[in-house]
Formats: sequence, structure tokens, C-alpha cells
Amino acid sequence: MRNRGKYRCPIEIWTRQETEKTDELGEPILEDVAVATNLFADFESRAGSLISGRPADTVMSNVTSKFSYPFNNFPVRLLPKIHWIKYKGVKFNIEYFLNEGLEDIEAQVFVSDDTVGL
Repeated sequence: MRNRGKYRCPIEIWTRQETEKTDELGEPILEDVAVATNLFADFESRAGSLISGRPADTVMSNVTSKFSYPFNNFPVRLLPKIHWIKYKGVKFNIEYFLNEGLEDIEAQVFVSDDTVGL
């Protein structure tokens, strides 16, 4: 078996794409499509919310976890509301994507569990 080092969690990256089918209004039907499967990442759980800024203009993010993977394994910038990650059957919504220093070495994706707030 191959040693993957710290990247030992198999994840999938998903998006919505238009199909050739249309609805009754003639609009293209969107379907969920896995754009990357068997991508191995490091998974870190994050407790609580991240807070930045001064108390008067506090920005809160509901980040619950972070995935890191070698950028070259999937060299696409992941976007909130367009992409999401599935890990162990759980959907994680992307909050933000970090490519530290724009060096294309390691992508860090900060996510929130889809069940947060239910």
C-alpha cells in the first residue's frame, strides 16, 4: 500500500452542471456531478467560529473543519456556492479557499458541515 503521509482521507469534490435536458419552462436542468473522486486530503476539525475584525464590525464564519491537499492533485480554485466536498457521506459547504502565498503547493479549504444550523 502506498504511503500518503498526512493526506489519508479520501474526499470528493462536487459541483452542479447543466444537462441537455430542460424543464417545462425550457430552462436547463442542473444535476450534481463529482468533478474529483479519490482525492486524498488531510482533515482537521475546527471547534467554534472564527472571528475577525474589531467588535464593531465583527465578521463570523461557521467554519467547522479544514481540508488540505496537494494543490497539483486538483489545481482548481474551489468556490463557495459552486463547489462542495463530500467526506464519509457528509456534505461540507465551502466557506473559503486558501492557496497560501500563491505557491500552488498546498490548497487549504475551510468548510462548514451541511448539518450546522439544522
